[in-house]
Amino acid sequence: DADFARAIDGLTGPLRTQQQQRRADLEKTMNQTQTDYAGEVRSVGVESASGSSVLLLVCATGYSVRVGAGNPMSGTERFEVGVQYVNGRWLVSEYLALSATG
Repeated sequence: DADFARAIDGLTGPLRTQQQQRRADLEKTMNQTQTDYAGEVRSVGVESASGSSVLLLVCATGYSVRVGAGNPMSGTERFEVGVQYVNGRWLVSEYLALSATG
């Protein structure tokens, strides 16, 4: 609950609503498969910035860990992430996974 609340707290607008709606299904799947997820940002670059909005290019590695499965599975992905400055904080407003080939 605390991890989900912390993640949602960093989102704004429709993205926040969308992720809140996915919570029950995600929690059900994680419990059924006894899987936990984690991630690590590898690098960030600024694609564009204007006023209180910034578009970032992010490279991150995600991990899934299943109980009793040994080593975690991982994969590195690239994302385009939009952030907005809202009430003194930078919040994620959108993200898009980018293909590995382009």
